Order: sequence, then C-alpha cells, then structure tokens
Amino acid sequence: MVLPVRIKHDLVRVYLRSVLDLTSDFLTKFGNTITGQGTTQGAAERIGGELGLPQLRQNAFNMQQQLIDLPGLHTSASRGFDVNANQLGRIINEKTAQIAPFAQRATAQAQFAEGELGTRLGYLQNDWNRQLLPLTTEKDFLSDRFAREVSVYSQQDQNELNAILDKIKNGVQISESERDRANALSIAEKGYESALKVAQENNKPKPFALSNGQGVYNPANNSYKQFGWG
Repeated sequence: MVLPVRIKHDLVRVYLRSVLDLTSDFLTKFGNTITGQGTTQGAAERIGGELGLPQLRQNAFNMQQQLIDLPGLHTSASRGFDVNANQLGRIINEKTAQIAPFAQRATAQAQFAEGELGTRLGYLQNDWNRQLLPLTTEKDFLSDRFAREVSVYSQQDQNELNAILDKIKNGVQISESERDRANALSIAEKGYESALKVAQENNKPKPFALSNGQGVYNPANNSYKQFGWG
C-alpha cells in the first residue's frame, strides 16, 4: 500500500519532532548534571580551603622571601659599623641557618597540600565521570537510532552486509543477487555513517570558555592547572 504524499510528510514531521524532543530532553539532563557537579575551579577552591592551602602557600612564600632578602637586609644594616666582609658573611650564614629549616618545613607542608589537592580532585573527577556514564550511553543510543532511521539502515541490514562480506573474505562464491545486495547495503551504510556524524555533533554538549583564573584537572598526570594568572 502506497501512502499519500501528505501523510508521508505528516509522518516525517512527527518523527522529526520526536527526535528534536528526545535530543532536547537529553541535552537538558546532560546540562543539569554538569551544572549540579559544579566546576573544577570551585572544587579546587573548596578542597584547598579545607586543606588550608592558601595560607600554606603564603607561609612558604614568606619564608623563602626572607631567605632571599637576608643578604641585602644585613648588608644595609651593617653600613656605618666596623663590619668586614667575613663578619658580614658569618652573620648572613647564621641567620640563614636559623631560618632555612622553617622555610623548608613551610615549603614541604605546601607541597604536601598541593599533592593532596590533586589526589582529591582526581577522586572527584572519577565520581563525575561515573555520573555521566548513563548519559553517555543514552547519547550513543539516540545518535545511532536517529542515524539508522534517517538512513533506513537497520542493525539487521548491517548484519546482512557483514555476513556477505565475511563470505567474500573467506573465499566463498556469492551470487549475483548477493553482490547487488552488498552494493546497495554499502551505499546505505555510507548514508548511515554520514547521518551518525550529524547526530553525534547535534548531541554534543557545547564547549565552554575558561575565564581568567579558572582551571582544569588533568587525570592523566593528576594535576590541576589554572589559566590566566601570567
């Protein structure tokens, strides 16, 4: 039975509307999940605050700066006094020896907290990824469904093509009708692949820009990097 053109157009409109609704629902769920997770920058600030990292960084910086300033400070302070170079050197060395252990400890504490921050961000990123797994599966399903329906290339068609190609690969003689069928299915498969790329692009969440001071966690090397601070 051949359907009238008007009914075909109505069916196409209904189908396209259902695809748009499914895609919109998916992107809304995906966006809400991402929003609910928060940002890596926000997580880093929160965890860093729990670890006292800002103060530890400042302490380490202050102690290292004291070591750097010692020679100039004591050189200026000794002017006008009967202090030779050897005596000045001994004074600077003594003060450095007094401060250095505290500077090393402050640096070690800051470095430990930085490492703990990276570790905890890694755990958090893994949790976020697990939350996205069902949505990733849904995205792949929607993309495949859209591509197959648009291209009219079903999973059964794909299995049929694979079976014919396996025959050819294994040296089995195929009939003329099988050869024609394989050619037709190969053309349909290209249409499916093209439609799949379009569907995947449409279902892809939009990228976001990093503003000054924002950062990202890299699970490959367990590091957090901020951008825009020079």
